[in-house]
Amino acid sequence: MKLLPLNRQHNRDLFDCGEENLNTFFRCYASQCVRNRDCSCYVLTDDPLDQIPLGYFTLSSFCISRTLLSAMKIRSGYTQIPVTLLGRLAVDIKIQGKRVGHYLLSSALLLAEESPVASHGVYVQPKNSRAAEFYRSAGFLDLESNSNNPSYSMFFAFRRKALN
Repeated sequence: MKLLPLNRQHNRDLFDCGEENLNTFFRCYASQCVRNRDCSCYVLTDDPLDQIPLGYFTLSSFCISRTLLSAMKIRSGYTQIPVTLLGRLAVDIKIQGKRVGHYLLSSALLLAEESPVASHGVYVQPKNSRAAEFYRSAGFLDLESNSNNPSYSMFFAFRRKALN
């Protein structure tokens, strides 16, 4: 299997994760979002020509309120903390249940942590309890909702970097 940035050779019409909003984004809007620099999109393939997508995820720069992370003792002098947003993650229904989602999530966490863009961790907003449980199993912690952030959200904190 190969993880590649989204490109024109990926046949997105063949992808079906069972969630129409994730399918529609991938088929119709992902390339536009990449071109507009709204996100980076990575695609997992397994065929010799790397055309058939097995799954994908998107990453973006994002900021969240320091108060949401107060229990995690994040050190920062800013009131808005730089994080990486994992906006979407989906696996084709033909291979769901084979830990491909875990592979995609691990890859997303590694890319975000190794990025030269500063980030204290990865932020997600799971769409349902099944997705939330998936993220919890990978070490994400629940964040409290408040009036500024009424939706359900979770966070995976990176360890502090040591300077050379």
